[in-house]
Amino acid sequence: MSRAVFTMVYNEPVFLPIWLRYYSRFFAPDDIYVFDHQSTDGSTSGGGFVRIPVTHDTVDHTWMVGTLQAHQHELRQDLAAA
Repeated sequence: MSRAVFTMVYNEPVFLPIWLRYYSRFFAPDDIYVFDHQSTDGSTSGGGFVRIPVTHDTVDHTWMVGTLQAHQHELRQDLAAA
């Protein structure tokens, strides 16, 4: 069985550590994906997760969903190939 958890952040010095503390109890660091939308505050510079830099010009929820879905599909293809 495989599983992963994802989130997308931008400058989240308060909520990202809370989120990580919670999900780190259930997921290995290699299974925790943080999509970093150009954070500038250092909140995504720590460890315990896989940081994936992303960028988009506007707040666009359709783009966010598509970006996360594309990564999910990529992970599933990698798992099927293994």
